[in-house]
Amino acid sequence: MDVYEEKQKKQKEIVDCLKRNEPLTDKMLEIALNSIQICLLRNCNRADEEDIFSKFLNNISSRMIARQSLSEYEIYVMDDLISSMDYEERRKARKSRGASYGHVKRRLSRNEPLTGKTLELALDLVPYNIPAKDQHDELFNSIYSKLNAGQPLNEYEYHIMVDVLLLHANLSVGDV
Repeated sequence: MDVYEEKQKKQKEIVDCLKRNEPLTDKMLEIALNSIQICLLRNCNRADEEDIFSKFLNNISSRMIARQSLSEYEIYVMDDLISSMDYEERRKARKSRGASYGHVKRRLSRNEPLTGKTLELALDLVPYNIPAKDQHDELFNSIYSKLNAGQPLNEYEYHIMVDVLLLHANLSVGDV
């Protein structure tokens, strides 16, 4: 089970406990209160009409700390807040991956050798040790060996690598 699946499972447990009016564990309560705090921080620069929502969230927070049951609407709001936490984390991770792919592309376009995490990322994206059955297999083996050795790619290999980076960047958009 990956990190996101684990978090989604915990979030579902929290919402299920709220719906069944069961008490939350200390860790569950902490996660729920953090989601309220994040929402309050996002809304702090809004107009006075948002102040009503802030009061509403603070009321939910107080009731949860006092271990009181929530109304159906409050549970609905909490479900939304907890789910949006996961969305924000995935969005940040996607942006971070996109920045990493961009960094690899810039280094390749300048014919600079990749090192450290940029090399690790690039090598993760390229299949290697493929039995050379055709030109494509040979091409990927060549790209992998050149990247690993710090050698510059020829123009065709560079364009293939950029396509691989763009493909992975576009696939990561589907995470959100």
